[in-house]
Amino acid sequence: ELYRRLQAVPSLRLRSGLIMHINSKFIALCGAPECGKDTVADAIVQFYSAARVDDGLGLRQACMAFYGLSWDDVATHQGKRKKKTINGVTYTHRQLLGDLGRLLEGKYGEFVIPEAAVLKLEEELRVGTQAEKTFYVFSSVRMRQPHFYKSRGGVVIQINRPGKVAENDFDLWDKSAVDYTIENDGSMDHL
Repeated sequence: ELYRRLQAVPSLRLRSGLIMHINSKFIALCGAPECGKDTVADAIVQFYSAARVDDGLGLRQACMAFYGLSWDDVATHQGKRKKKTINGVTYTHRQLLGDLGRLLEGKYGEFVIPEAAVLKLEEELRVGTQAEKTFYVFSSVRMRQPHFYKSRGGVVIQINRPGKVAENDFDLWDKSAVDYTIENDGSMDHL
C-alpha cells in the first residue's frame, strides 16, 4: 500500500490522492515528536533513489560529548525522554538537545544546523563518500529551518499524527513554509 502511494517518481502520492511533484534534491520533514517523520523518510529512501541526512547529527554528537550521553539518549524517542540533572536542575535529554540547539542558533544564526548538514553533504558528495541520489531527506526540521531548505529549492512536508503535539518551543516549525501535509493515522496501510 505504501509503495502504491509513493510510486510515481518524482511524485509522492498522498493519502488524500493529491500528487505532489518534487523537483528538488531536498525534502525537509516537519512534525511533532513521534508523528512519523522517520517512517516517511525511510519510505522515501526505500522506494526512491534517496538518502537520509541526519540534520541533527552535529547537535547529537555535541550533546553526547558535553553531557556524557549515549547515541540512544540523543537519537531515540525513549532516550530523549530520559532525564539528567545538571547543577541541581533536571532536564530531559530532548530539552538538553533543544537548549543546545537554541544556543547555537542564537550565536551563529537560525540556520546554523541545517547549513552545517548541507555543507557536510556537499563535501561528502565532492570527495565521493556519499553517492549522488535523486533526493536527500532531512527529518529533524524545526523552527524556521524549513525556510532554509525552501531557499535552496527544497520541498517542505509536514506530518500530522493525532495525539502527537510539540511540547517544547524548539520542536515547533514555521507552518507558513509547508508545501504538503501527510496525515498519519499511525498505520502504514494508510500513510
